Amino acid sequence: MNIKKFYKKIEGNPYNVRFKELRTFLDKIGFKARRSGKGSSHIIYKMDGVKGILNIQEDKNREAKYYQVQQVVNFIKKNNLI
Repeated sequence: MNIKKFYKKIEGNPYNVRFKELRTFLDKIGFKARRSGKGSSHIIYKMDGVKGILNIQEDKNREAKYYQVQQVVNFIKKNNLI
C-alpha cells in the first residue's frame, strides 16, 4: 500500500473505503489498535506521542463509515502525520 496515495484517495472521497484498507493504513503510519470492549465492533486507535484517539467501526458492507474516514483525515491533518 502506498500511504500517500491512499491518504489522497480518502481525503478526496471518504465514501466506499474498505474497512480492512483503512486499518492497514492506520497500522502502517504508526497507530496502535485495541477493541473498545469485549464483543464490541469499535476499534480504538492511538499513536504514541499524539494526543487523541480514533474510533472506527465496520459497516454492514465491510466498509468504514464515511464520517469516521473524515475524522481520520482531519486527525492526520491536525497533527501533521503525513
